[in-house]
Amino acid sequence: DRDAFSRFIAELAAALHARGKRLALAIHPKTEEPGGARWAAAHDYAALGRAADSIRIMAYDHHWSTGPAGPVAPLPWFRQVLACASSLILCEKLLMGVPTYGYDWTGPRTGKSQSLSARDAADLAVRMGTEPGWDPLTNSPFFRYREGDRVREVWYEDAACLSAKLKAVRQAGVAGIAVFRLGAEEEA
Repeated sequence: DRDAFSRFIAELAAALHARGKRLALAIHPKTEEPGGARWAAAHDYAALGRAADSIRIMAYDHHWSTGPAGPVAPLPWFRQVLACASSLILCEKLLMGVPTYGYDWTGPRTGKSQSLSARDAADLAVRMGTEPGWDPLTNSPFFRYREGDRVREVWYEDAACLSAKLKAVRQAGVAGIAVFRLGAEEEA
């Protein structure tokens, strides 16, 4: 459906522009064209970038709620997604999605988790008597704790993660960021 979707977006943009409206899209992240996963390959970055007025790349859920435990938006991957997107979409149209949440998995390989805010993740670590660790490779905080006979694993995005992503966005010269989900960020 990649070509059909691109045609639809081009037609939609033309109709909206004729009425003085703008078109903004939120699309899946990928590190190369056409993209490995079906959902990412369905988005032709160059074609969508030509049609839309603004593109938000959902640069999160590298590890997702029903997959194995791991960082939500590891910095090396985020940079690869940013490089791919900015090479195909005009930088002034491009916003990089950044997360303010994480997941609490029932184990490292279960594929079962609950979403939680960065604030709630920090509170959970305190309640469970554990100190979050920091993975310097992915620029991500994480921790493990016991719940009965299970070891749970939490990865999340906090203000420290955001700082490095903002630096990458500035260096790439793209329009900015789009925060997902507002209200889940840490308090100042």
